[in-house]
Amino acid sequence: MAVTLETEQETLIAVLNGEIDHHCAKGMRSAIDEKIESCQPDVLILDFGGVLRTVPELV
Repeated sequence: MAVTLETEQETLIAVLNGEIDHHCAKGMRSAIDEKIESCQPDVLILDFGGVLRTVPELV
């Protein structure tokens, strides 16, 4: 899972790619939190367009 952080004026855009699981979520959150603290955006956009969706098999 990767997160790309972009700023446009007073907006922070976090573009998420790949698969989100409990192993990578904490690191992604930390990266986003650090960027929020440093640039103090008015708006945060979370773009989940590149996140892989998996459907669990029914047993």
